Amino acid sequence: PLQDQADARRRVASAAVRRARSSFFPELSASGSISRDGDQFFPEDERWAVGVSLDIPIFEGGTRRHELAAARAQEEQAQAELLGTEYDVRRELEQAHASLVDDSENLGVRQEFLEAAQVRAEIARSQYTSGLLSFEDWDLIENDLINTEKSLLAARRDAVLSEATWELAAGKDAFHAQ
Repeated sequence: PLQDQADARRRVASAAVRRARSSFFPELSASGSISRDGDQFFPEDERWAVGVSLDIPIFEGGTRRHELAAARAQEEQAQAELLGTEYDVRRELEQAHASLVDDSENLGVRQEFLEAAQVRAEIARSQYTSGLLSFEDWDLIENDLINTEKSLLAARRDAVLSEATWELAAGKDAFHAQ
């Protein structure tokens, strides 16, 4: 949408240049009329009138040249803004995509850490019930499992947010899928 808005401003500026340039050309206009005249309900006397007018701008005191120069400057500004917007949109897309890839990979890593922590916790539980592991060590391993689960949840949240940011940057809408 930002790029479309910048392009619309550029098109408006281009139209303003064409309008300013057209003020240097002669203006030709024509007019005509037909009328009927008489003392009856359907008059018989018919009159025709035709006119032609030619307006040639010879000297306006430089106003038109200044208007054309201003319109050209606005067109250049709009073109530069469009280019800047295109760069910003491209950069935003690249950043959103990189973040999406990173967070997706991080989610996979966190899932593997959770699986390893779960295996470790199962082993620790069996060792604790057999008396081969102290309470402090078992508690440390269980807390590590809990922290790993929290880390996985945070990675899932980050992956979903990155996906939403990517879709927003790509111009997708959750309610109006494109």
